[in-house]
Order: sequence, then structure tokens, then C-alpha cells
Amino acid sequence: MSGRKFRKMLMNWDLLVCDTVLGILVLVTFSGVIFRYVLNRPLEWLEEVQMMAIVWVVFLGAGAAFREGGHVAVEILVEMFPQKVQKILHILVSVLIVTVLAFLTVLSARYAGISLASGRRTGILRIPYYQIYGIIPIACVWMMVSHIYGEYRAGHKEDKSQDAARTVTEEEL
Repeated sequence: MSGRKFRKMLMNWDLLVCDTVLGILVLVTFSGVIFRYVLNRPLEWLEEVQMMAIVWVVFLGAGAAFREGGHVAVEILVEMFPQKVQKILHILVSVLIVTVLAFLTVLSARYAGISLASGRRTGILRIPYYQIYGIIPIACVWMMVSHIYGEYRAGHKEDKSQDAARTVTEEEL
């Protein structure tokens, strides 16, 4: 495997896990419908697996959305300002995002630690709660990395497009 493919796979580990867990969620939910309404024998453990899968999909998917710029943004207000002010606002928003994610990392790590120390488990499958919620601090750190990487890529593309625009302008002269 080449270094480039390895880096791409490493940067997308969250999507691989997220896709796998989402597939499990769909399969388990569909099975639950069949068991409940066709066989008239509901699966008692279904809710616990769904809860874990949803937590994992949401938090791992958020990192990918940061990396690809997939989060919803209302830019109409920012676009009313001059270009220099827009850049400053963009930097301030990025700092705010990283600060909030760092705060969430600390809080979720504490919660996962409390869950680990208490030994608390789900009622039916006896899944330790730290295994369900332990992904949150990992995902928050990964969201910070993904956000910074996404911003770097966006800035890098902007620089290249500006260079290309300058080249066209120079050639036209």
C-alpha cells in the first residue's frame, strides 16, 4: 500500500467505522420490525444496540462533516462584510469551534471516566456505558483534527485558485 493510500485511509477511519455501525443499525432495526410485527416476538435488546449505534454514528459522522465542510453554515451575514472582516470572522469562528470541541472533550472524558469507575451497564445486554459513550471524547478530538485539516485544505485550494487567477490575468496582458 502506498503512503498516499495509507494517509487517505487513516484520515477516513471515522467513515469506515461510521458506515459499519450504520449498516449494523439499519440491519438491527429492520430485524426488529420483522420480529415485532411479522413474528410477534419483539427483540428486547434492540433499543440498547440502537442507542450505542446512534451515538457512534452521530459523533463519528460529525468529524467527517467537519473535514468535508458538510456542516450547515449561514453565511449571508458574513458575506455582507468586506473581505478582510470576513477572514477575521472566519478565524474567530474556527477558534470558537475548536474551543467548544476541547470543552466537550474534557466533559465527555470525565463522563466516560465516571461510567468506567461506576461499572454501570445496560439492563439487558450488560454493555458497559463507557463503551457506549467512550467514543465521544475520541470523536471530539478527531473533530478538532478534521476541522483544522478541512480549514487547511480550504485555504490551500483558495491559494491555488488565486494563483491560477493571477496566471490567467498575467497571460492576458
